[in-house]
Amino acid sequence: MGVSDATPALAQTPSNCINPHCYSLSEFNLRGNATYNGVHATIPLTWIESGASSVSTDYHISNEIWMGLSSADNYIEAGVADGYVPPPNTSSCYKVINDPHTQCNDWIYESGSNGSSTCLTSGCGAYFLFWADHHLLNGTVYSYNHVVRFLSPTGGDEFVDILWNWAGDNNWDINFTGAYAYRGASGQDDSAGHHPYDVTMGGELFAPASNTSCADPVTDQMGFWSGPGWTINWPSLESSNNHVDSGFSGGSDNSPRDGDFTWSMPSYHCT
Repeated sequence: MGVSDATPALAQTPSNCINPHCYSLSEFNLRGNATYNGVHATIPLTWIESGASSVSTDYHISNEIWMGLSSADNYIEAGVADGYVPPPNTSSCYKVINDPHTQCNDWIYESGSNGSSTCLTSGCGAYFLFWADHHLLNGTVYSYNHVVRFLSPTGGDEFVDILWNWAGDNNWDINFTGAYAYRGASGQDDSAGHHPYDVTMGGELFAPASNTSCADPVTDQMGFWSGPGWTINWPSLESSNNHVDSGFSGGSDNSPRDGDFTWSMPSYHCT
């Protein structure tokens, strides 16, 4: 989210969580499998905290799903995050350390996002639902970050579905249901033929490795949609699918459900 220019499958285990980010996640490489035309994530709204985030630090932690397309630099992500959110219609371009690309970010507040006056005028630290799409063009990654809803960690489930629109709109539908309902659309470049290339689910941290960031234990569930009749497949995730950086725990046991991935930052509980 925000400062990333590649799907997390490319992450390396760092000594801290700045450049690159830290992750606890499970990845399933579909390689453009023509069977599937969308992805699903069940994301519980549990406590995650990014620590000291501000306009000057922009730290964040998230629980989300990433849907990669034909390039690692072209992807859509969606889920819940805690961190600094710039005011609406903020745009910026900059270089990131150890990154060959220029990063350009735009922030959009969706209708009904429920942002406070502080968030609207100067930005704020917050817990929020979001989605973003990213596209690499001529050495620049263009990222459009959509703030769907400011809320609180209730413990209920949010269901996120990214589905190819078969009605001829030439876009991916972004659907949130559960604790909050929303529908958006992404016109992300789709040279993979309306099929996800790889799917990744779990936690991301962009912050110094310290006890100011935390994530309570949570079990997400990943699924793949086949359309246009829309049936869902629950994959059997194995340990070989997982990438768990230092400071996190994470594992797939497919019990009681296929597609389950449980993760946390066990040293630092938020509650």
